[in-house]
Amino acid sequence: MLSYAAMWRWGGGTKAALAIAATLTAALALGAACSVDGAGLGSNAATSTGGAGGARATGGHGATGGAIGAGGSGMAGAGALGGVTGTGGSGGSGGGVVGTGGVVGTGGSVGTGGAGGTSTPDCSGFPAGASFVTPTDGLLHCYWLHGGFSGWDSAEYTCASEGGALATILSSEENMFVLQVLVQANLVGPNSVVWLGASDGKASDDRSGPGTYTWVTGEPWGFTNWHGGQPDGSCTCQSTNGCDCDHWLTIGEDGTWYDRNEASGRSSICEAVAD
Repeated sequence: MLSYAAMWRWGGGTKAALAIAATLTAALALGAACSVDGAGLGSNAATSTGGAGGARATGGHGATGGAIGAGGSGMAGAGALGGVTGTGGSGGSGGGVVGTGGVVGTGGSVGTGGAGGTSTPDCSGFPAGASFVTPTDGLLHCYWLHGGFSGWDSAEYTCASEGGALATILSSEENMFVLQVLVQANLVGPNSVVWLGASDGKASDDRSGPGTYTWVTGEPWGFTNWHGGQPDGSCTCQSTNGCDCDHWLTIGEDGTWYDRNEASGRSSICEAVAD
């Protein structure tokens, strides 16, 4: 190592080099005193090292809670970057809250409005005929005729195969409507009656008189419009073929009801609720 006297003899250049070395030594010492920790930039930051303090913004990676407060202390640094660091941290905290806006998705329930696509019931799904809104249920009912002659069982089977049943009459208004349909079609007269959808449940050869009538559809039996002396359950008996007794319902030209035997060939009127 050179002695102090030797170093002195270097002259001006030597002293300038020593001055630079001293300056670097002091700068390193100062840098050690201003090291960055979790509290942000040191309060003694120099203007050039203030930039390094700004880098501590990465310490604010905590956009989570307490790390933002630490960023505030960084504003005491001389470097303008320190201020930016603080504001950057506070901005991060807001980002997480925005995510809760996802609850807006519940608006999808509006889709239930599709139910409005229902159509008005009509009789297009049944054979051509007439229609009437009955006062008993307020629904549109469809009626159609079969002018050919058949027994009661066959007539009921035909109506069922077409999506209905022999007509049931639950009010005086419906009775009048059905009569008008039959009159216009010339199906009722002095000697002709038309099948309706009811019977008393007795067999054709049952000679015990009339029973309790019910509608084929299971609808309540309430309104009736029997002709005088009806039902009587009368029978026509033959020695070879047994008896045919009146246990099935018909309607005549005056709108009143008669019981007749099942085997007699008659016209019929069918009914169904509109689709």
